[in-house]
Amino acid sequence: MNLIASPFESIEHAVIWLLIIFSVATWGLFLLKGVQFSRLKNQDRRFLKQFWAATSLDSAAELASTAPGAA
Repeated sequence: MNLIASPFESIEHAVIWLLIIFSVATWGLFLLKGVQFSRLKNQDRRFLKQFWAATSLDSAAELASTAPGAA
């Protein structure tokens, strides 16, 4: 009777697979958020460069209302 020797074998395997699945999902989210953060950082850098290069306050305000990266 193998079941008497290890009655929780299937639960142990399920827990291990569940941990592996959540670990992969966590790393996937980590990489996705890293890419998103990098894109937003570059977008913000471009916006700030254009904003400070604006010749007037009106053009800076227009840029801030239309350009991506303006918060």
